[in-house]
Amino acid sequence: MSLAQLSKYDGVNALHVPLMGGLGNQIFQGAHAVSWLMDSPTSRRIVIYGESDEWLKFLNLNIEPLLTKMEFRKSLELPTIARKLVGACIRFARFRKKPKFAFIFSLIETLLVFITIKDKGIETFIFNQDLGDENIPDFKGQAVVFGYFQTHVHWERIKNLQIRESHPKSDSDAVNTTELEDNSLVVHIRLGDYLTESKFGNLGIDYYAVGIRLVFQSRSVSRVVVFSDDIETAKRLYDVSFRILLNEITNHVDSETIQWIGSKDLSNLSCLRLMSTGSFFVVANSSFSWWAAAKAEGKQPLVICPNPWFQKIKEPRNIVPSDWIRIPSVFGR
Repeated sequence: MSLAQLSKYDGVNALHVPLMGGLGNQIFQGAHAVSWLMDSPTSRRIVIYGESDEWLKFLNLNIEPLLTKMEFRKSLELPTIARKLVGACIRFARFRKKPKFAFIFSLIETLLVFITIKDKGIETFIFNQDLGDENIPDFKGQAVVFGYFQTHVHWERIKNLQIRESHPKSDSDAVNTTELEDNSLVVHIRLGDYLTESKFGNLGIDYYAVGIRLVFQSRSVSRVVVFSDDIETAKRLYDVSFRILLNEITNHVDSETIQWIGSKDLSNLSCLRLMSTGSFFVVANSSFSWWAAAKAEGKQPLVICPNPWFQKIKEPRNIVPSDWIRIPSVFGR
């Protein structure tokens, strides 16, 4: 079925949201969509495209009153050329309103309709160039939005919809995912493509050392729990330095002082849920640990985060809540 085969949405503004990126990014996009719908639920509809509903399971929202305004579909399959066109439009969206670029964007959007939607029912394409944009432009009819919306604003708008309940352990998880012990310090090390993509910036030991010291100076920490998307590499790069640091701070380090948890132990959803039960956080410049800290179930958790957020990319606007503590980013090792 094409995006535009939505006659039941005639007469309302329908926003189509193809989820992009990993789980952290998808949660930002889903939160934005729900927030947009809540602003005017009688005249708006949203259609969300994704292979998984993990973003919604993590947010754990009571959306029953909104379900008649929402539709969930499998991922929108974009051919390679379409993905490249979308990426280019997001990257250069700031030029869209300039006369000499408007015609080019118009041609690209026409081509996207032809190769992805195959129908003229979609009237508007919205490319979110600023990672932290809080809102999308007004439109009439049906629109497709491509973007990430990395901002705390939408979470603040919808967080009251949370359902407070425990998260059961998944049969596929190798460790208990119920919760971390009280006063656990969660440290997130984002590796993967961050090791090769200098535009993001891989945070080095000096950043983590300052953050960990700050937490220990003001809080009583029971254990340091390190999460990473590549736990073996994280151990190789950081374990010795962390143990030396913690020995300096506490004069005692044993096998129980630091716990390492990686993607081999947990599903992404279970990992994120477990991280969110921490009491204190030293987060990476990653949407994954951002959501763990933002949704922490403890009361007003202490969160340490990097400044600037990225090494070579403009920082998403309003990505950092006002009560988080920012320390200088130190990239690389």
